[in-house]
Amino acid sequence: MAGRLNGKIALVTGAASGIGRGCALMFVREGARAMEMQPGFKQSIQDKILLDRFGEPEDIAYAAVYLASEEASWVTGADLCVDGGITAW
Repeated sequence: MAGRLNGKIALVTGAASGIGRGCALMFVREGARAMEMQPGFKQSIQDKILLDRFGEPEDIAYAAVYLASEEASWVTGADLCVDGGITAW
């Protein structure tokens, strides 16, 4: 699909619903690959972190670097939760 954003990558937060989803769909229609990242959580749910530690900014950055890389060229419309396993509950 050719478009103004052909070959570009859109990392969108909140792409599962609402405005974020609308933005992600617009980017895809224009030729970009779009992925959602769900970083972060509140300290009050520390007991639900399966990896037994808080995440570091680098944990989010590594995921973003992968999604922006050529290795993820077949990844689009994905929701990548970088949360230490909280959403597994």
